[in-house]
Amino acid sequence: MKRLTLVVLIVFAFGNIYSQTWQSFGIPPGGGVTDLVYWKGVGANFSDKVWVSTSSYNWPTGQWGGVYYSATTAPYQGVWYQVAAGYIARTLAVGQDGKLYASIWYDPAFAPADGLYRFNPQAGVFGILYQASAGDNIFSIAVKNSPHTIFAGTRNGVIRSTDDGTSFGYSNTGIPDSAWVYDIAIDSSGILGIASSKGVFISTNNGDNWQQASDIPPEDTVKTLTFSYDTTSTDFISKTVLVKQNGSTLNCGTTNGKIYKISVDDFFTFLAHLFEPTAEVSNYEQYIKDFASLRLEIIGEEGIPKINDIGGVYESTDDGINWQQINDGLPTEPPVSALALKVYNETYAELYAGLFNDTTGGAGIYKLGITTDVKEVGSLLPSDFKLGQNYPNPFNPSTTIQFQVPNSLFVNLKVYDILGTEFATLVNEEKATGIYEVNFDAKGLSSGIYFYTINAGSFVETKKMILMK
Repeated sequence: MKRLTLVVLIVFAFGNIYSQTWQSFGIPPGGGVTDLVYWKGVGANFSDKVWVSTSSYNWPTGQWGGVYYSATTAPYQGVWYQVAAGYIARTLAVGQDGKLYASIWYDPAFAPADGLYRFNPQAGVFGILYQASAGDNIFSIAVKNSPHTIFAGTRNGVIRSTDDGTSFGYSNTGIPDSAWVYDIAIDSSGILGIASSKGVFISTNNGDNWQQASDIPPEDTVKTLTFSYDTTSTDFISKTVLVKQNGSTLNCGTTNGKIYKISVDDFFTFLAHLFEPTAEVSNYEQYIKDFASLRLEIIGEEGIPKINDIGGVYESTDDGINWQQINDGLPTEPPVSALALKVYNETYAELYAGLFNDTTGGAGIYKLGITTDVKEVGSLLPSDFKLGQNYPNPFNPSTTIQFQVPNSLFVNLKVYDILGTEFATLVNEEKATGIYEVNFDAKGLSSGIYFYTINAGSFVETKKMILMK
């Protein structure tokens, strides 16, 4: 169950994230940002661009929305060019096939509802694949490669095409009637996840059948989800591999400020974090660490907006358990509705954030450079006690716990379940001054929340860890 290592000279690498100040990246027309993606693209005109979809404000007399793109580098960075004008452009998606897709409602006076479009870089326009029926809308899009399938989330569940958009049919076996599908995620093994008004559903057979992930209360409506991926692999740069080595995990953000994590292997679900019940988790992204955006719609007594500084963008360095706000350079109370990442390599990326003001004149886009630094920990002896957070966390089936002692003492380190039942003693002996690592193998234990506690003289500390199988 354990492996103890004394680290006299630690020369392992870990990523520190240095968050710089957000910089303005222009204002595309429309009432606000509905979605934001980075697309590598093709050709001279449409490669290496950030794309944004916006909604209208006060249609038909106000400003229309649409789809726009901007270069990511000078001299045209932050200058937005229109590709499609529309009453509402709802969502954008870069499929596993490398193509760009959009949901656009061009004009409700002439079209009954949203259309599903695919961008044609040769013509520079979006060509329609599917016109939604009257009273329906397309909220989400995802495209997988094997087998090549186009999925769209609507007010009436999921539609899909297995013939590259020539025909579409509903794929709702297991999904309740009239489920609004807000988001769709696909991992590299073909597992599908959807966030809907009736819950979170998972399919392992290309959408033929769906199974509901339980333990999320009905009032916790999930609006955004993404699969975790193995951040020990450089494949995360292209986001073509989105599966953890020890099983898939869905990160789910709700309309009432919660983040849930779901193990696809056994549907074990737990509440990882609560921000603010009146803030919507609008987007979730990963680059080495996790990023989440919050959109506030807080109205107090007599319709007066409440003052609250919880909106904006947050960063997590422990797999989405704890979060720190990174709003330097953003407006006060930023209603961040979308995030997008352009990843250069393992040490540098750019994070883009779009705002939704729901006013005429558009809403801003901002860019943040994120630098990770490989840092060497030297051979200095510790000057105080410290119990580190286990890594990885969540884990399956083993994890590493690091602790340090400043002087020789008897050290006891034990693992307990959520009811306080002792499961393992990892350390129970005299330890000299140093930094130690111990391995905990949870093979045979069930998924859940566990705690580990260290006792060394007068020093006592407990931390939480999550086993997800």
